[in-house]
Amino acid sequence: MAKGVKKKNHQHKGSPCNDTYQIPWRALLVLTTIIVPLAAFLAWSYLDFNSVAGTDSDMEDTQAVGELFDVKTFQLVAQPLIHKFIFSRYDEFAASKLSFRHLKQHLSTTLGIPYETLARDEISLVIEDVTDTIANACKMGEVPKRRCMAMLNLDEGL
Repeated sequence: MAKGVKKKNHQHKGSPCNDTYQIPWRALLVLTTIIVPLAAFLAWSYLDFNSVAGTDSDMEDTQAVGELFDVKTFQLVAQPLIHKFIFSRYDEFAASKLSFRHLKQHLSTTLGIPYETLARDEISLVIEDVTDTIANACKMGEVPKRRCMAMLNLDEGL
């Protein structure tokens, strides 16, 4: 037995066990950064937006998506995608060659939602908040990529 480690006495004499199981912080990190957004994305992706709109008109489909779009779900799903997009192109980010247009096109394609939906104020605000956090922490790309990711508690294997 390691020095300084006490063996717990599990012989409880008439009293309930007060031992609690603690979730390791890494498991909690995996749960919150991967599993929860993935589950939210899967639940969100199963919505059939075209049947809700009731027509084939692109304009009406976009409006229906806009009315049904859940901002919190978008935030859970988009945040890791934005991190991955920016950090996989960190040199372009540091050289100010990435634009919101590039990012929104990527999100539109990846999530299968109309580009116009990403222009909604509450959706744009989510995107801006995530990118501002990265830009401020990384000092617009002056901080080396690995150190910036560490400061944001991001895994290098995004």
